[in-house]
Amino acid sequence: MKDRPAVLFDAYALLAVLLDEPAAAEVLEHLERPGAAITSVNAAEVLDRLCRAGASDDEAEAELASFGASILHPSERAVIKAGLLRGKYYDRATCCVSLADCIGAACALDLQVPFATADGPLAHVVRSENGIVVALSDTSGKRP
Repeated sequence: MKDRPAVLFDAYALLAVLLDEPAAAEVLEHLERPGAAITSVNAAEVLDRLCRAGASDDEAEAELASFGASILHPSERAVIKAGLLRGKYYDRATCCVSLADCIGAACALDLQVPFATADGPLAHVVRSENGIVVALSDTSGKRP
């Protein structure tokens, strides 16, 4: 990606649209604007969830492509930062962030772009590192 994204989504953001979750309308608004992106690792999570829900490979790929979000490949620096973030913040009881989510957060922090998530612990990680969070509604309508 040549241009810096306007917003970087975690996997939940795109899944929220597919599952008609409370965040769906807000995510669609971001997707209508130029510059929406998702990391390749978080895109893989979306594909995984679609296939496990019964979509064929072709259907899952078409669904992901239909969003129009650019797929951003993490830089070496972002991958290293992701491992450091998870090592610094992960706690099974209070901050159970996945490595995939830390890769998304690290990319957003590295590029200094907003990271859209409904995940409270993940939002905490980004904010603790002085990043910007687009706080999406979770399945119950609460924002982190």
